[in-house]
Amino acid sequence: MPRPRKTNDAQQCRHVIFRLTQTEYDQLEALATRAGMRVNALAKRLTRQANRRIVIQLTRRHDPAFIAQLKAIGNNLNQLTFRSHLTGEISPNVEKLCDEIRRMVMSAIQEDEAA
Repeated sequence: MPRPRKTNDAQQCRHVIFRLTQTEYDQLEALATRAGMRVNALAKRLTRQANRRIVIQLTRRHDPAFIAQLKAIGNNLNQLTFRSHLTGEISPNVEKLCDEIRRMVMSAIQEDEAA
C-alpha cells in the first residue's frame, strides 16, 4: 500500500533562493555546525521562527513608490513619443517629462551618495 498523499498545505513546493556574502555564509555555517544541522535546514528554521524581529530598510533607489512614480512618468513619455511619431508633432509636455525624470534621477543619485 502506497504512502498517503500530503495535503496541499503540507506539501513543500516553493523554493527561496538568496545570496550571502562569504562572511555571512561562514557565520551561518558555523552556527549550523554548532547546532548539528545543515546550513539550509538552519536557514529554513530561522525563517520560520515567529518571534524574530525583521528590519527592512528602504533606500530611495529601491523604494516601490519611487519606482512606481518613475514608471508612470516613463509611460506618459512613451505615449507622447508614440503620438509624435504618428502626427509628426512633438508635444511641449515631452520636455517637461524629461526634466522631471532628470530631476528624480539626480535626486536619487545625490541621496544614494549621501548615504
